Amino acid sequence: RNSKDNGGRYVALIRCDGKLHAMDATCYHMGGPLLFSDIEDINVKTIHQKEGGGGKHSKITKQACLDCPWHHYKIRLSDGHRLHLISGNKYEASEEPK
Repeated sequence: RNSKDNGGRYVALIRCDGKLHAMDATCYHMGGPLLFSDIEDINVKTIHQKEGGGGKHSKITKQACLDCPWHHYKIRLSDGHRLHLISGNKYEASEEPK
């Protein structure tokens, strides 16, 4: 893990499972230090379009996310989407990254 000043905006550089991710070093929620976040694999519900335009289906998959040390706000590493708890231990991504 490392951070880089990009013209006054700090970017967190995080390597996870052989991939390098770059995102804001400050949590979108309340400004917590994402560089010190735990990385967790959590269950995330994703919605996919069925082939041939026959509607949508959902799938639960394990995905790596940052868990902000201040308020446990969860952010998916792959795309920066914030994750919302929907039930038990399942999360769903927001429509747009913050």
